[in-house]
Amino acid sequence: MAGLLSGFFKRKDDQPGTGIYRFSNGTLDQLAERPGNGSINAIVEFLGYQAEQVHTVFAVDSLDIECLGVKVFTSQLVYVLAKDKKRTITYPMAKKALGKIDWNFEYSEHFLDTMFEDGIVSGSFTLDFLKSVVNLEKQNDWLYLAPDLQVYLSFNGENILESYSSSEWAQPEAKWLQKINSEMYDGYYKDALKNHKEEISAMEEVNLKCRAIWKTPEATNNVFVPLHSSSSGTVNYYNLMVAHYNERVDIGEFKMVNKGRFTRLGESSLKCDRFIYHFGVDGFISYIENT
Repeated sequence: MAGLLSGFFKRKDDQPGTGIYRFSNGTLDQLAERPGNGSINAIVEFLGYQAEQVHTVFAVDSLDIECLGVKVFTSQLVYVLAKDKKRTITYPMAKKALGKIDWNFEYSEHFLDTMFEDGIVSGSFTLDFLKSVVNLEKQNDWLYLAPDLQVYLSFNGENILESYSSSEWAQPEAKWLQKINSEMYDGYYKDALKNHKEEISAMEEVNLKCRAIWKTPEATNNVFVPLHSSSSGTVNYYNLMVAHYNERVDIGEFKMVNKGRFTRLGESSLKCDRFIYHFGVDGFISYIENT
């Protein structure tokens, strides 16, 4: 196979060039034949990638280069397409063209959405591939944070990307806590992920708990903190405010924030830790018992 493919990068002196260059080991090799129908997708697939794994950028400021293909989410060169087949393209020329690209624009939020959506539909964004092009921080077995792109990536059982969401779900109170006490914030986030299947619901829980910290008198020094401390080391300030400061909440929000950590007692009563929360016909807290 290697011998057959090598023919694509050799041409006789009397044969015209294709103007298609493959980047490898710091050099550009011109293909002697156009792969398939000669389309960008055909070139990308011939070079060993799926179409969605390579981002094509048009070099509008270059006199010699039509476009460049880079690994998606990066500026790592994959191929170069010349404007004139008779003009030899060198790596320094390609490097110069890459330096003139506005990468903030190429990977702006709008374009990132399209790239992720296309990658999900095609199934080409595997965990291994994405690890090769972006920095990923593992959150659990299926969820990763890509901090440079500010997105959370969710993978299925076959390690293929199935969804993505902005990491900017955090409300001001959550961002504040993450800044001043990242360990405490991480504890809330990890605790929430254990009980929510969707990242959005988990982050909603974190936002509400962080907001409750802001409202809690004397915060971590509050006299009721021991009554709402969990075995994981986190303090449920949301329940603290509900139980001791008449915070008005409905049963739907309460169940969401305490998902997986309450026991239902009848149709409208929920036991969570040391307290039983009774909800009225309007869906809001009516009274609370300390057990």
